[in-house]
Amino acid sequence: MSEEQRQTVEMIKRREQDIEIMQLLLKHKLTKKKAEYKLMIMYYKACNIISKTKLIIMRNEDGNMGTPRIPQTYTGIQQLSQWYEQIERQVSSL
Repeated sequence: MSEEQRQTVEMIKRREQDIEIMQLLLKHKLTKKKAEYKLMIMYYKACNIISKTKLIIMRNEDGNMGTPRIPQTYTGIQQLSQWYEQIERQVSSL
């Protein structure tokens, strides 16, 4: 694994930890910035999807044709669209 790939993996892990923290804060109602955190979670998930896609492409270019994880990416896109719809419903109800 190249240095760029390692950095990308570390960035994904950091974002996933941040997502978990924000979700826990929202779940336990420990923040007043609900909309900001939900948008940040959506943004981080989108960034992770892009980064995972980038990793798949880099692995394929390196000649390591392992099994691609496109179903995970598709699931991530579905989750992202569900988050977006949920935010839209909450904003429209205000």
